[in-house]
Amino acid sequence: MNRRDALPVHPQPNGQQHPDGGSAALRLSGLIAQPGMLSAADLGTLPRVRLAEPFVCEEGWSVDGLVWEGIPLGEIVARHSPLPEAHYLRIYAGDYWLALSLTELEGALLCDRLNDALLTPEHGAPWRLVLSGGACFTSVKWVDHLELAAEPGDATAERIARRRIAPNGG
Repeated sequence: MNRRDALPVHPQPNGQQHPDGGSAALRLSGLIAQPGMLSAADLGTLPRVRLAEPFVCEEGWSVDGLVWEGIPLGEIVARHSPLPEAHYLRIYAGDYWLALSLTELEGALLCDRLNDALLTPEHGAPWRLVLSGGACFTSVKWVDHLELAAEPGDATAERIARRRIAPNGG
């Protein structure tokens, strides 16, 4: 596989529906001085980064030639003043979520573009987490909430992903 269209399409969590990128909002909560909602316009004012690397899945396939573009997660967190006790960022898409330590945010992008085009809903629009070198399950589609926390918590992302790829659904 070597095209964006070759990326698999999985259903949104629990039938969750997202507005288009222009009207979407990203919730920011937890151990942060400035919680609230961030619009696509708010995020559009932040510095952007491009990341070119293949997408590799534990199922044994990969897609080469992908160029992701988005906002470094560390930039979003820093601009909203995490409290001193915050050590983790939980990234949610409905019930699917994972936690990254604040030191792991380097190389983590909140992407809205793939190969110079806006992300489509089937590929995670309006926002998708892309973690350089991360396992396939860390590429969270349909990100709708960022939460700063003291502890990582019992993330669901890896369990849900492994159940999906296991024989007979897990």
